Amino acid sequence: MSAGIMYEDDERRATVRGREVDIFNKAKKKLITVYLAPLAPLPTATSKALKAVGKDPADYRSAPGGVALPRCMWPAWQAAVDAAEAERRAKAEALARNVPGLEELREVYAEEDAYRHAFNRMMADEQNDGVRPPRKPARSGAEVAARYPRAAVYLKAECYAAHDMKVSAGKRACELLAAGGSVEDATAILEGWVGNVSID
Repeated sequence: MSAGIMYEDDERRATVRGREVDIFNKAKKKLITVYLAPLAPLPTATSKALKAVGKDPADYRSAPGGVALPRCMWPAWQAAVDAAEAERRAKAEALARNVPGLEELREVYAEEDAYRHAFNRMMADEQNDGVRPPRKPARSGAEVAARYPRAAVYLKAECYAAHDMKVSAGKRACELLAAGGSVEDATAILEGWVGNVSID
């Protein structure tokens, strides 16, 4: 029998937390955490397991984590999915509004990285005489960063957030800029990191 199958009486033991849901796993007799995502058709093995215990597979849908969600929970699950998507869109809109030029700067940096990679590959190829070198990007990352200083600091903060020792400062600076905080304050956070903490 599928370890993730849920029954109707388990509905009261499902708790939504942001983009995660705690669901009671009947087979393991404990709560498991799955991520919100649109429900999908059941896998064949789960359908067979439901039939084996006298349940109609048509009354279930597949949720992340191998959970078969009963029909009575579909509306609440979909409402949670919709709410999480609305929150994601709101954050994306706030980021675009408060950090103008961010996507343009990402694109320019990606173009420059691709150019450097292609150029280095050409230089390492002894059979390439340099007659057809890679095309240099038309835009300069430095110029675009100068036009959009908030975006430049945000991307620097993202790099910090991906670093084991600078993650705290990076996340704080990203959140500050996304919420409309000043470049100066965000820069101070990045410059004030010590180990994995930030010094105010």
